[in-house]
Amino acid sequence: MAFQQGLSGLNISSKALDVISNNIANASTIGFKAGQTQFADVFAASLGVAGASVVGTGASLASVQQQFSQGNVSSSNNPLDIAINGNGFFQLKPSVDSERSTYTRNGQFRVDSNGYIVNSQSSFLTGYQLDKDGAKISSAPVALSLDMSNIGGEPKATTTIEAELNLDDRDLKSLASASPNTLAAWDPTDPTSYNYSMPATMYDQRGVPHTLSMYFSRLDNSAGALPEKNLWQIHYTLDGHDITSTVVAKNSGQTGTTPTIEFTSDGQMVTDSTLFSTATDANNFIDSQFTINQAVLETFDPGDGSTPFAGRFASSVDLDFANTTVFGSGYNPSKLVQDGYAKGDLNSVSVSTDGKVRANYSNGQTFDFAQLVLFSFQSPTGLRSLGNNQWEATTASGSALEGTPGVGGKGVLQAASVEEANIDLTQELVTMITQQRNYQANAQSIKTQDQILQTMINLR
Repeated sequence: MAFQQGLSGLNISSKALDVISNNIANASTIGFKAGQTQFADVFAASLGVAGASVVGTGASLASVQQQFSQGNVSSSNNPLDIAINGNGFFQLKPSVDSERSTYTRNGQFRVDSNGYIVNSQSSFLTGYQLDKDGAKISSAPVALSLDMSNIGGEPKATTTIEAELNLDDRDLKSLASASPNTLAAWDPTDPTSYNYSMPATMYDQRGVPHTLSMYFSRLDNSAGALPEKNLWQIHYTLDGHDITSTVVAKNSGQTGTTPTIEFTSDGQMVTDSTLFSTATDANNFIDSQFTINQAVLETFDPGDGSTPFAGRFASSVDLDFANTTVFGSGYNPSKLVQDGYAKGDLNSVSVSTDGKVRANYSNGQTFDFAQLVLFSFQSPTGLRSLGNNQWEATTASGSALEGTPGVGGKGVLQAASVEEANIDLTQELVTMITQQRNYQANAQSIKTQDQILQTMINLR
C-alpha cells in the first residue's frame, strides 16, 4: 500500500520545512550556522524476496547537520564584538570555576559588573591572562577579566632620552674670544649665548613632567677665521635650573666641565673614543652619550635653598646624541624620544588579529593583558547543539584542539565586528518551494491510493 510511503514522505517534508523555517528565523542571528536535512530510504525486512522485487517502504530523516561555512563579517560599534574569519570556536564557561566548556562562533561580548568578559547569556569567555611583560599567568585558559591590577596605568620615570639633530655648519657664532661672530658667555636666558636650544619633557618617578632644556654652542673660532667645525658644547637646565655639572660622560665617567660632542671633517659625529681629538682644555670630556646622575641631583643646590630633585628621578638618565650631524643646512631636530610617561587612565580595549587583548591608556601606553585562543574539532558536524549559538564536544566531534588565532589553520580575529549567520535566504526560499511540492506530491499519492481502494470497494 502507498499509504505508508506517502505518510513517510509527508513526515520528512514536514521536518525539512521545519529546518528551513528555523534557518530563515535565524537569518539575523549572529554566529548562527544553517541546518541541512539529510534523508534515507527505508526497506522492510523480507525473507525469500529477490532484491529486484523489493519495494521501499518510504523515507526517513537520517540527520540534521549544521553547516559550518563562513558567514559574512560586518562591523559594529562594540570593541569587544569579535568575529572569527576562518576556522575555530570561542570557548565559554557557565561560571568562572566551571569544568564544563561550550563553544560558539558568536563573538558578541561585554564586560560584566565584576570585570569579566561575558556573552549575552553571561557565559565567560576564556583565554590566557598576561602579565605586564606579556607572559602567561595561567597554564590553561581561564575566564578572562579586565582587572588589570597586574598592569595598570602607573607612571614610569624617564631613563633614556635619544636626540638626533643637524647643527647648521653655516652658523659661524662660537664661544671663542676672537671676533667676529662671538657668542656671549653661556646664559640660558640670553639667546645670544648659544647657537641652538632643544627642550625635552622627562618624567620623574611620580609621573610628574619636567622640562629638560639642552643648549648647543659651537666651541672654537680661530682669530676670525672659519671656526673649528668639530667641537660643540651642551649645557643643560632642568625646570630652569642649571644642572650641567650633574652630567657625566657615560663611557668614561669623566666630569669637571661642560659636556662636549665632536664631529669629523665631513660633519658626522665621532662615537669611537679612539677617534676623539685632544681637547684644548684637559678637563673637557668628549662623548656622544651622557648620563644625568641622580646622586648629584640630590645634592644639587638650585639657588633657592632647596633640593627639589632629590629622590624624584631614576638613578640615572642616559642622553644619546648618536647620528647627530653638522651639515651646511638648516638646524633640524629630527628625533627626540624619551621612555618615561605620566600615570594613565584606561581609555579603551582593543583586540588584535592574533587574539591579543590590549589596554589603551590616556598616556599613550598600551599593554597586552590577555591572549584569546580558538578551538577546533576533527569533525565539527559532530558537535551537539545546545541553543544560544553554543555547542559542546561529543565523541563524534572529537576533543577540542586549542590554538592561537592565525596559527595552525585557525582563523584570524576581527575586532568591532561580528560574523553574520551563513544563511542564503534566496536558496532557503527556493528549497522551501521544493519541499512544499514534495509535500503536495506525497499527499497526492495518498489520495490516489485512497481512490484505488474506493474503486475496489465499489466493485460488485
